[in-house]
Amino acid sequence: MGCDDDITKEIEMGCDDDIIHTVIEACHTLKFLNSIYRGTYIDYNISLVFKDCQLKFLEIVEQTRNIIIRFIQLYPTSWRLLDVRYDLLGILIEADEKLLINFILFDERHKGSLHMPQYSSWFGRTNTISRVFSRGPRYIDPIYLGYLLEYYSNKAVENIGWMITVGEIIPKLYNQYEELYKFYIQLLFYKPCFGKKKN
Repeated sequence: MGCDDDITKEIEMGCDDDIIHTVIEACHTLKFLNSIYRGTYIDYNISLVFKDCQLKFLEIVEQTRNIIIRFIQLYPTSWRLLDVRYDLLGILIEADEKLLINFILFDERHKGSLHMPQYSSWFGRTNTISRVFSRGPRYIDPIYLGYLLEYYSNKAVENIGWMITVGEIIPKLYNQYEELYKFYIQLLFYKPCFGKKKN
């Protein structure tokens, strides 16, 4: 195989472009649908009260969620790459998808890590963990911080590079949310990545 062949060879993602675009759009769709359900779009929200619209709406949300779960099960490597490129986990944080995020980060059936920490996003904006803070104090949810700090610090046992992102978030916690800072710092220092604590 010559050099020209190497240049023209394409990287295989394991699935075709239509499937890739479908899962990206599914993440954005969940964010939009959940914002409707939370009342961000008043006109849409009012219409959910009438007839059986709410049940149909929740069924669409569940089907959209299942598209993402099925993609992850069939194409975990592609999900990992797309998450780095498009910060799909960050989109799901904005969609308030706690159960789906828990599945991505902690389901033991996954081989390897489905989410990689980002010091900065692909587009130079905030990384995934900083995205929690960018939502503003009103929307800060300690659950997401807990998930990400737990996930990153657990991975740091094998590779200390995972702690770079954690180290970046600690000053923000200290400056903006002192009570959360005290809580999470106590938990972090008892993680295996900091070594065994003597009694």
